[in-house]
Amino acid sequence: KVFRLARLKTNQSCGLHVHLDMRQRNVEECYTKLRLFQDALFAIVNKDRWNNRFCRQNPRDERAHHMGINRSAYEEHQTIEIRMHHGCVDTSQIEKWVRLLINVVQGKNVPQVASKKDALKWKGLNKKLRHYIRSNLKEEWFTEKGRFEY
Repeated sequence: KVFRLARLKTNQSCGLHVHLDMRQRNVEECYTKLRLFQDALFAIVNKDRWNNRFCRQNPRDERAHHMGINRSAYEEHQTIEIRMHHGCVDTSQIEKWVRLLINVVQGKNVPQVASKKDALKWKGLNKKLRHYIRSNLKEEWFTEKGRFEY
């Protein structure tokens, strides 16, 4: 409600960056889970984030600051920073995104996602998160992702 009252807005230059606290977690294990699930995460966000130099795909264990999953944030903040989400002031959408990220790092048997079907068949999703993925994941990510140059 506060965001609406303040009439906050975003544009394509904005991104929603989420820092996940790693002080009580195995950072490498969490990073691996996020990388396994990153295609589903990218497929959920707006298309203008897909080929964005400030939130690039993590094709391997790259620890540069401008990766969609920023592992290098751990050294300074003891967090993993997730940078891929588009700018957003919709608190409901922000909450769903954060819950999905937490679910991935806390989850068991996180799958390597290569399709919407892969993401949805993961048993670690509750009903609300499964609905969130089903409603927001864009299938075309899986065919277009190889075309991006950074």
